[in-house]
Amino acid sequence: MLRPAYPDELGRARSLLDGHPVAPGARFLLWVNEQPVERIIAAIPWWKAAGEGHETELKFSIHSSSSTGLSDVGLDEALTALEGLAQEEKVRTITLDSPLVEGHPLFQKLTARGYQISQTDTFICAPGKEVKSLFLAQKNQLPADWHIESIRGCGPETFYPLVAADGSLTPKQFKAYWDGSNRERFEGEYSHLLLAGEEVIGLLLVTLHGTIGLN
Repeated sequence: MLRPAYPDELGRARSLLDGHPVAPGARFLLWVNEQPVERIIAAIPWWKAAGEGHETELKFSIHSSSSTGLSDVGLDEALTALEGLAQEEKVRTITLDSPLVEGHPLFQKLTARGYQISQTDTFICAPGKEVKSLFLAQKNQLPADWHIESIRGCGPETFYPLVAADGSLTPKQFKAYWDGSNRERFEGEYSHLLLAGEEVIGLLLVTLHGTIGLN
């Protein structure tokens, strides 16, 4: 059964997101199994955001506690509900706010319903030692007044405005990655500040993904 989340369910709903960022004030649809006991199978946050040309769009993502995700029926019902919400909110564009591979069932559902690809990403995998070696080599080519420091020993409040500019993490989510209360955290060995004199002009924020790689 698909329904809006009750206020006392928001904590459980957010736990399914596994750190995926959503906008402050995002609302949630829940896919709930009622038998034999009520259990949240999937959380679907949605929110309105500024799109291209200053038009408002409805963004959403789908997060499931099941390794198989939602069934075909569940996906159809969720997308129909989101499209209905877009009409109610007078929004013309609906955007999935998470990456998909072409073989993913949701990718196939969306394209079958007429959704179009708005962005493609390139993922590059390389051995960590090679990346670190390249990074250190570049360090020697920086302007004389630039230098690099680890993020550790610093407070997150000073640097959050740089992250807030692209809207990818809320202050609470940023702090969770910073202090390690999230499943992943910004790793001090790889995450650095780039400074020009005393001014922070850039951040390289890296998280350890399980035991196999860095994000």
